[in-house]
Amino acid sequence: MAHQLVNYAVKPLNIILLILTNFVIGSCQSQPSVEDIVLINVGNYDKGRIAKELSIINSLNPKVVSLDVAFPEYIGDKDDIDLFNVLESSKGLVMASEISSLGEDIDGKEIISIALTCAVEFFPTHAKTGFVSAKVNIGETEIPNQFTVWQKGSFSEDIYYHFSLTTVMAFDSLKAVHFVNNNPTKVRVDYANGTRKFKTFSASEVLSGKLRRSDIEGKIVMFGFLGPGDKDKFSTPLNKNSSEPDMYGVEYLANVVAQILESK
Repeated sequence: MAHQLVNYAVKPLNIILLILTNFVIGSCQSQPSVEDIVLINVGNYDKGRIAKELSIINSLNPKVVSLDVAFPEYIGDKDDIDLFNVLESSKGLVMASEISSLGEDIDGKEIISIALTCAVEFFPTHAKTGFVSAKVNIGETEIPNQFTVWQKGSFSEDIYYHFSLTTVMAFDSLKAVHFVNNNPTKVRVDYANGTRKFKTFSASEVLSGKLRRSDIEGKIVMFGFLGPGDKDKFSTPLNKNSSEPDMYGVEYLANVVAQILESK
């Protein structure tokens, strides 16, 4: 199924108003840390088992659930229905989208919009979205050294937000406002010299009931692929072996979330 274009954007002059009106105003805590971020591996699981993972996580009361996972086809079988139902019940849900080029207008200017990475049937009305695709300054070795905080669209001067910023909006809206106010649209990624260590759980650990409520409650929980294999894995500036990638996409996104939360 083709991705449906979804408009989650505002005029530039209203960027702060959108953050303040669409997310709960307030700061979660004065000293955010990597302890607020938990990574969940979806591995090579199908939609039915991912739905079970998500259901278990929801029962442990996370504040935000962010899915760096694509569900491009909806066929309406039991797995699809189970997945939609658990997404519908997920609090603070953020789902991935991509910056999409729709060609050029009559003046030759590129037309930019945004497309969900999931079939629209999976997208609950309360969910938010942010783009994961618009990295800048990626060379031949695909080393991301900057990220785009927000992207100007082509229709009515729309603005689209980075996935990690949308995640922070749902967790600590005042921190998100502060970051937007005090940074340009493109920001260098701070990998903290590789010192951030995110608590990470495998799919089997989740499904076997090894997680405690204290592992998840009140936290940002980010789902994504963390192996086995090198799918959605790339090299960072920290990589000392350029022939082998060193970081999965969801880890990259988690580092950006941490960078925003840690910003002064």
